[in-house]
Amino acid sequence: MINFAKSKEDIFKNFIELPIGITAMPELFEALDIEEDIITINAMETQTDIAEKIVQKNANYILTVKGNQSQLLEEIQDEFRFWKQI
Repeated sequence: MINFAKSKEDIFKNFIELPIGITAMPELFEALDIEEDIITINAMETQTDIAEKIVQKNANYILTVKGNQSQLLEEIQDEFRFWKQI
């Protein structure tokens, strides 16, 4: 599942939910104007190539990370621990 919000103001009131698979997402992002959009993706679709395509299109993302992606989860937790110390 993927959600699109056209602006920060729209994040809670206007978004589109699209039930598409992992392989179709990079092609979808290529076809859409997602510049400066906020895209949220569930854990199943949290993939490097998907994140790279979002960044290439100058969009923002919130990706879900679960324990089955242990290295990525640990890196994220380390970042939060570092910033908490500052």
